[in-house]
Amino acid sequence: MSFVRFFVLTTGVCLATCSIQAASIVLHWTAPGDDGRTGRASQYDLRYATVPITSANWNLATRVDGLARPLPYGNREIFTIRGLLTSTTYFFGIKAADEQWNWSPLSNIARRTTCAGCVSTTGNVNGSTDGRVDLVDLSTLVEYLTSNSGIQICFEEANVDGSPDGLITLSDLSFLTAFLTGGGVLPACP
Repeated sequence: MSFVRFFVLTTGVCLATCSIQAASIVLHWTAPGDDGRTGRASQYDLRYATVPITSANWNLATRVDGLARPLPYGNREIFTIRGLLTSTTYFFGIKAADEQWNWSPLSNIARRTTCAGCVSTTGNVNGSTDGRVDLVDLSTLVEYLTSNSGIQICFEEANVDGSPDGLITLSDLSFLTAFLTGGGVLPACP
């Protein structure tokens, strides 16, 4: 059974409305094989907690329902965990099983903090509470897209191209740049 490793995580915020105080985290990982680097695992067990997850406390972590069957080895997997608390640090771990129910070791443990909530306008990715979209937001998004500094940005504010793909990409940067130069409109925070 292959080891599963998270490789990218992005943070999300409010779901339908800000008043529900729910946040989401978008998780990305590469699908393992069921025999090393070949085949396809049979299922995942994804869990989260507000304390670091270890093998000793794995069963105490909250199990996530609704995961699809793993894709074949090497494919990119994306899953959004919804209904989380805002401004809360969460730890995520995942295991995979083959067709004989042989479970992989616990993955690396990813740590992310959900955003504080909507800040009135998408594009306000720098975490400021002023509700303005400015060059600091553009700089923050560029840093997020081009470095491995671990900078976190709020998903709803940063996904300004309106795509439902769970990714913050150069398309979002283009939309934000167009807005700041007077050539585009950004959607309002839900």
